[in-house]
Amino acid sequence: MSSARTLALGRRVERDEEIGILPEEDVVYDDEACRLAAMSRKKLHEVDRLSRVIFRVAERQNADSIIDVGAGHGYLTHLLAHQNPSRRLYAIDCDDARTCGSKDRGTRIVLSNHHRHPTRIIADHEKENPVIYVTARLDPQTLPELLEAHRYVLVGLHSCGDLSGLTMLRTFLECEGVKGIVVVGCCYHRIHVEREGDESQLGFPLSNNVRSLIQTHHPSFSLTYRSLTTACLTFASFDNPSTILSALRGHYHRSLFELLLRSWKPARTLSPGQLRVGGLPKSATQDFQSYCVAACTKLGLCTSDERRESLIDAIRKVEVDKEKMIRRIAFMCVMRSFFGPCVESLVLLDRMMYLKEGLGIPLDQEKHEGKGRVWLRNLFDYAESPRNMVVVAEKAACA
Repeated sequence: MSSARTLALGRRVERDEEIGILPEEDVVYDDEACRLAAMSRKKLHEVDRLSRVIFRVAERQNADSIIDVGAGHGYLTHLLAHQNPSRRLYAIDCDDARTCGSKDRGTRIVLSNHHRHPTRIIADHEKENPVIYVTARLDPQTLPELLEAHRYVLVGLHSCGDLSGLTMLRTFLECEGVKGIVVVGCCYHRIHVEREGDESQLGFPLSNNVRSLIQTHHPSFSLTYRSLTTACLTFASFDNPSTILSALRGHYHRSLFELLLRSWKPARTLSPGQLRVGGLPKSATQDFQSYCVAACTKLGLCTSDERRESLIDAIRKVEVDKEKMIRRIAFMCVMRSFFGPCVESLVLLDRMMYLKEGLGIPLDQEKHEGKGRVWLRNLFDYAESPRNMVVVAEKAACA
């Protein structure tokens, strides 16, 4: 355990005026602030702190546009639009439903501001939603065609898997118009690490340095789906008695479901890659039986009423040892959480090296005149938001 702590990057937030990072205690997010922003305390904490860094980068790069990649519901986008009225704001997401939801939220914010200040003279640029919404997948070749911009900054808050890594970082390096990037990653288990086919599409390793180290010293080393799932764990989730049960529920359901499939004979055989259940409705996560029925239905394993009854019987048999199993699972999750920060640190250091290699910056330097700068910093309160590290990169001012 002591080795795991030593190998992982530190998580304390330190003041950095150049980037725009303030210590955690310098900003307080009370209930009134959350109500006015229509965000949870956690979300407001994240978007407020990240927006400060983005503003600094956009100012230094004289960017005319900011592009929120994987914008989702637009929490970050709409705050940036308020803080950067002279810049175009693009919200890009590959899911049209999320794009529509973000657009509706932006419209409600504009209307709310009008109602909140009915006597104030409204400028023309405030009368309409200032954000430009685009449903598309990010691509270095097609990005310039989607935008009316010349100098722009790519940003992302908890962008999933390869989006925050391979896709955004490669776009930054290959697309001339992208002058800066500010991204906080998440969902590391969605990084593409299978070695079959084109290795240029792998999400890890990205940097030549890490790839060379692996080939030279540990040629059999690889980050598997399970190890990347560990990177999403944090000991803070299991350190609070009031939240430990909810934190464990998902792990308990998934582990017990895997055990169930070994004893129950599904209607069809699935490979390990096909057994990834993914997201389920909230109603399906309240108890184990609901979870199993929803998961089997999603995977196409409940094909008839007879199969459903057989599944219910199998669930009852598995739940006989429920208490013993949950203690084992709790122990395993807590142990794995010690190693999660190590895996995440490796992924983030690889991304930082990839950017430095692409810009021609020596690995032992954060910036180089005429080439650019690359930072890896703690930004959020780790207890509030465990995926708290931000990758920031800028091309040289003359670029």
